[in-house]
Amino acid sequence: MLPPNGGGGVAVAIRSSGRTLFFNYGQANAARRLPVGTDSIFNLASVSKLFAATLLAQAVEQGELRLDDPVADYVTELQEGGDIRRVTLLQLATHTSGLPRIPQSYEPWHRGKYTLPDFIRFLKSWKADKNHEPGKQDQYSNTGFIVLQLALGRRFKIPFTALMERRLTQRLAMNATALPPPPALLSRAVQGYDSDGKPVGSPGEAEHA
Repeated sequence: MLPPNGGGGVAVAIRSSGRTLFFNYGQANAARRLPVGTDSIFNLASVSKLFAATLLAQAVEQGELRLDDPVADYVTELQEGGDIRRVTLLQLATHTSGLPRIPQSYEPWHRGKYTLPDFIRFLKSWKADKNHEPGKQDQYSNTGFIVLQLALGRRFKIPFTALMERRLTQRLAMNATALPPPPALLSRAVQGYDSDGKPVGSPGEAEHA
């Protein structure tokens, strides 16, 4: 069900028997009374993890890195850390690194967003335990994929967002898929809403779920 104020909606595309059918419902932006349309741009959220995993697989296939490479080989600041030095690229991509879902679950005292120096400090200080052991448990981790994106960017000396565009979306003509969306696409970005119908962030704002 949609929130009481009508905010939120869905766009569905179905490809069948050579035809593409579009179904749109709800509001892309309730305040502006904009309906969801076939060209609405939704927040990628955790779908971005699929792009990171695909880029990793592509790089492995091309012999540019290995799945069992320690992430500290690429994010070199982590070589000064502790247990993070045992975490591999494969573990990051398969949610088996032992890292928490978000850093705040390990550092509840932290306020505000994590800057890169904050994030590196957290990773260097992270300690594994019997319930969070690299390679031993399956535990969904946004943290792990953020580290993977950072490692890929470091390996190819280009920000992950540009790497994704260069190696995937551009080659597939996915011209409306970007992290974050450029100014030219923001007018098509959908506003997010919580379960009470209150806006969450701004249209096009990047976030992980």
